[in-house]
Amino acid sequence: MELRFETRGLPPRGEYLKSTDLCEGEAYFIVDYSDAALLIPQLTPVVFVGRDIETRGSGKVYFQDIDSYISGVRLEDPHPDADRDAERGLVYKFAEDQPAVFDYEGAVDELLRCYLRRREIKTS
Repeated sequence: MELRFETRGLPPRGEYLKSTDLCEGEAYFIVDYSDAALLIPQLTPVVFVGRDIETRGSGKVYFQDIDSYISGVRLEDPHPDADRDAERGLVYKFAEDQPAVFDYEGAVDELLRCYLRRREIKTS
């Protein structure tokens, strides 16, 4: 059975979600690139875990890597042993006015833009 994908137009650039659209406990995606030509994407799923966690009024939003979050680790969990900080998972911080994450559909759109750039290079 062949799968078909809907035809749609894409804006030339992706738009990150606004911090006001983020919901705690929801999954989002960081799409980054390994190269300057934006042809080698890295997709990182993260969970929004809150605002101003480390310093009140800092204007930061915090995300935790999906694997540690799904396994039940929470940033607020006490870890008295500094050597155990790695068990808390990776934490990503962004300025609240630039959270740099996409929802699922936005991440798919960004990967489609990458696909089109790669296809253009192959055909030229």
